[in-house]
Amino acid sequence: MRRVTLRSASLRLTFIVCLLIVSFPFYASADVLFGKSYHETVHTYLREADTSITVAMYFIILEPEGAGPINELVDDIIDAHNRGVQVKVVLEDSKLKENRLAYEKLRENNIAVYFDTPEHLLHIKGVAIDDRYIFLGSANWSKAAIQDNYEATYFEDSPQDALAFKKYVDNIPVQENDIFLPQTKGVSISKDFLLSPELGRKLLKAQADKQFDLY
Repeated sequence: MRRVTLRSASLRLTFIVCLLIVSFPFYASADVLFGKSYHETVHTYLREADTSITVAMYFIILEPEGAGPINELVDDIIDAHNRGVQVKVVLEDSKLKENRLAYEKLRENNIAVYFDTPEHLLHIKGVAIDDRYIFLGSANWSKAAIQDNYEATYFEDSPQDALAFKKYVDNIPVQENDIFLPQTKGVSISKDFLLSPELGRKLLKAQADKQFDLY
């Protein structure tokens, strides 16, 4: 009789353990991703995103011809938005030239994309997906970062870290309006301004690309 009781208790315990394993999600161990493995992993998780994508990136450089690893990631974001995923992208405003193609393509596809304000430098290279998966590291979204540079990105299935990152990005002040004038319009710059040692020539000497981009 005692053997039967012990056996029944053992079976019940086994059942409870199995039930607990099924009830709680399995969290993958953390990984460090390099080069192409970073691109392939982000690409996979963006394609499978179900609820939200948050990207904070120093710069996103698209290839003008429309092909390349970064073009693929930006297309993944647009596809996710089109299937109902909530997307937010924040870029560094001192990198207007580098970010312009990506910013305009995302904006044209009704993605919530912003530049941060000039008061602080946005130097993050991070992605959070579905309030669960987090990518943080040195790699910008550029062809060089994927194919040429020595880059490393920490990847983890961690809802706590993903939510903390998302909250941090949401609290970054951004410029709400389109930062670029339409390319069909412009602002006239006088000859006197350009030749003035304290104005135009000073900007040229300082290589103030951002200021001239506004014109």
